[in-house]
Amino acid sequence: MSLDERFRHALAEALTDARTRLESEFASMLAEAQAEAEREKAAAHEAAEAARAGAVSEAQQALRAELTAGFDAEKASLFATHESLLAQAADAARLEVARLHEAFASDSERLRAEADDAQARLRAEADATVDAVRAELREAQAAVVRLREEHDAATAASKGEHEAEAARLGEALAAASGERDELRALLTRVQEEQAAAATAAKAEADAALSGARSESESALAALRSESESALAAARAEADAAVSALRAEAERTLTALRDQSSSNEAALRSESSAAQAALRSEADQTAAALAEALERHQAGSVRMLESVRALDGASSLPEVLDALAHATAKEAGRAALLVVKGDRLVGWRTNGFGAVDDDPRALESSTADAGALATAVNTCRPAITGSGSVLAAPPFSAAGPDVPGLAVPLLVGGRAVAVAYVDAGTAAHGPATWTAPVELLVRHAGRCIEALAVRRPAPARPASARVGATA
Repeated sequence: MSLDERFRHALAEALTDARTRLESEFASMLAEAQAEAEREKAAAHEAAEAARAGAVSEAQQALRAELTAGFDAEKASLFATHESLLAQAADAARLEVARLHEAFASDSERLRAEADDAQARLRAEADATVDAVRAELREAQAAVVRLREEHDAATAASKGEHEAEAARLGEALAAASGERDELRALLTRVQEEQAAAATAAKAEADAALSGARSESESALAALRSESESALAAARAEADAAVSALRAEAERTLTALRDQSSSNEAALRSESSAAQAALRSEADQTAAALAEALERHQAGSVRMLESVRALDGASSLPEVLDALAHATAKEAGRAALLVVKGDRLVGWRTNGFGAVDDDPRALESSTADAGALATAVNTCRPAITGSGSVLAAPPFSAAGPDVPGLAVPLLVGGRAVAVAYVDAGTAAHGPATWTAPVELLVRHAGRCIEALAVRRPAPARPASARVGATA
């Protein structure tokens, strides 16, 4: 072997050793870089998980604090309103009682005035009656005096006649002594008649005076009895009126107290009902909040599982399958179509009935005016339904009011596939699944880019895959 051949052989061996050493160092550096990237990705996932858990805890605490503060404020407002209503009812009752007391006092004063007026009238009438009786008594006394004067005049006249008769008898006696005895008898008889007449007249006058006195006394007694009975009746009537007013005032006060008690009971019942309604509303709000938190936690867990499934995919088909499955769990129905030139060909569908058996039979053009072609051409999400001008894909058979979303799967800034999702018959609203779906599609694009970067690297064991369980 010549020197040139030995030199070439030695150079080839040196180059082979250098190439082997460089390849080994490059493989080692690449493995270290991949391991560092895996550690950083795991740390990022742990930090995101901790941040998400902290955000969920803070949201729960904030919502509980806000709910408690709102309930306390509403409770305080309700109690203040209840106290205000009770104070208003008590003030109204006090005003009504004061008004009744004033009315009772005015009525009592009026009745007293009326009783005094009636008593004064009765007294005036009694005084007038007494005056009349006294006048009648005075007239009777005057009549008695006149009777006495007439009696005295008659007696004087009788005496005059007697004396004249005696004179005549004396003359007759003197003239005729024979008639003396007859004249004496006649004189005796005349004197007896005169005495009897005087006695009868005096008795008659005394009887008339006694009758007049007894009549006046009986009239006065009757008037006194009548005035006393009238005064007693007026007093009884006034007492009855006062008693009736007192009873009515007591009944009114009792009715007001009963009404106040019923109003207070009604207010307490309304307050209890309002508190029960607030408690029920608070319980419903708490239940809704708990349900929302549960849905949020379930969505977070579901999103984490979907991200782990995408990170664990080791090939493009696995990424696409994981994406179709994850978006279907978020929205209800999902279809994934890949871009082949100017055509869109179905890859995987979930929730579309018979189409799920042969999704590759789906095919459309990127030149269409639908949501799928628009999302691919603009590299931006496209919305269907709910007033949108874009049409849903024909295989969805979705009505014009059913919201749908088409999201392009971008790799290196170019759309390689498009995901279409809608709620279908699932109980999901647009506000709950559009953002998670777009996030999953974007993450799937990053996973595909990571696969493209890792493709030249040597194969790693399955346990070192991203998202694989330990």
